[in-house]
Amino acid sequence: MITETIINEVAQKIEAVTGFSLEEIKSKSRYCPLVRARIILVYELRLWNLTYIEIGNAINRNHSTLTHYLTSYRDRYDTDPVFRKMANCSKGRQTL
Repeated sequence: MITETIINEVAQKIEAVTGFSLEEIKSKSRYCPLVRARIILVYELRLWNLTYIEIGNAINRNHSTLTHYLTSYRDRYDTDPVFRKMANCSKGRQTL
């Protein structure tokens, strides 16, 4: 119950920044802006200490995909200014 609340709250913040809902993030789409939103969501949920199983169940992905997303977050944050801006906005550090 608490986990669902955290997931929904974080997903709403990500939707406000990216424009993609949790249902869209759960989809199998590999559309680049949607993947950015998915990666940011996974990162933010890990900051809340949710387990890989909880996050994976929430977005229909397995633990190896989540590991890839977390590694990708670090790489994209360092190299992609659009991604960095979205990630900072999701944390409340900056506005779009």
